[in-house]
Amino acid sequence: VDAWVKSHVGAAGEHFAAYESVKTRALYLALPISTGSRDRGIVVPQPRPSDFRNAFAARSCVIELCGCGGSGKSTLAFQMAQWAIADDPEHRLADYQMIPILVEENFQSIGAVVKSRVSAWFGEELDATFVRALLRLKRILIIVDGVSERDETTRRYLAQIHASEPVNALVCTSRRETAFMSGNAVRVY
Repeated sequence: VDAWVKSHVGAAGEHFAAYESVKTRALYLALPISTGSRDRGIVVPQPRPSDFRNAFAARSCVIELCGCGGSGKSTLAFQMAQWAIADDPEHRLADYQMIPILVEENFQSIGAVVKSRVSAWFGEELDATFVRALLRLKRILIIVDGVSERDETTRRYLAQIHASEPVNALVCTSRRETAFMSGNAVRVY
């Protein structure tokens, strides 16, 4: 899987950067965040990749960026995508590179979304077993933007995602907290 990621990470970064929503948030200005709890969380004055490494070192990582509209949730999520593909290991979210996949639409299968993006971006058809391995080994970083604006079916699927898909590197943005079934989401406010 690492060889596959290495051979595709450059093109993936270009495809990710081509999204209109990513282009409009291309300038990242680090703003203070609070992790864990809105009122009594740990304040991080200038978020860096190292602030998220412990979360990504866990077997399964779910980071939910919560806040009102215009508070910088998507900008931080898109910056996390840049950190995921960084060439320099010191600037990454993990010890390895991850291919970021942005999801801005309703969906019922993250595996189908990954297969569709890979096919469109790289002209490759991936086997479902390989997609599951990429997700399980955190070589694909799924970024679901605007969870609170998705339909009920998508929100329910996302809350229960670990019951059906091995999505072990997930970043979500939402105006409201999602009750993830796994219960181990790191909330950032």
